[in-house]
Amino acid sequence: MKTQINSVNQSKLVTIFFSLLIMLGSGSLSYAVSTVNFTDGVLHLPRVNADGAHYDNVYMSLDFNNSTFQVISFEEHANVEMDIILTGGQEVPAVSTNGAGFAYMEVNTMTGLISGIITLRNLEGVSAAHIHSGAIGETGQIVTTFDYNETTGQFSLPTGSRLSADDLTALKEGNLYINVHTLAVPSGEVRGQLDLESYMEIHGK
Repeated sequence: MKTQINSVNQSKLVTIFFSLLIMLGSGSLSYAVSTVNFTDGVLHLPRVNADGAHYDNVYMSLDFNNSTFQVISFEEHANVEMDIILTGGQEVPAVSTNGAGFAYMEVNTMTGLISGIITLRNLEGVSAAHIHSGAIGETGQIVTTFDYNETTGQFSLPTGSRLSADDLTALKEGNLYINVHTLAVPSGEVRGQLDLESYMEIHGK
């Protein structure tokens, strides 16, 4: 959806612009340099990821002489995809195991709808898989539970699973993780943090 600028979405524009300044200042724009176009005072960014949401085709009018800017238009998308590696080393305390896992997650950062699949390797006696609250190096309460599919051997979130507003805030702060429990290690044998931060940088599409 293409959005023209008005007072309602001004806060989003501030988020976009200051995210841009932060990325420029930290030198993190290198991946996007080849895709950014600046012509006749108008900057075109194919994609900006900020505050947990995607903004495609951001057009900004920049006046360097007067240090002013105006965002002309953008397209907003809220779905974020995450690839997560699950290992014993991320458990608290760390677990020595040959087991590992991979999770593909997709979350809508506006509605809280979340889906995901976990594929495991070299794990026996798997008993459950959850999303928990907690930062790296910490443990926390269960947020939601994955279902196990005996046919595929994978775990998946039930259709319609949704994060609460508090859980969305935790996600944006890096405070949610996936934990896979086994009979051998009931507290969790492999774990992986939901990393939204890597999707909040400016990058090419």
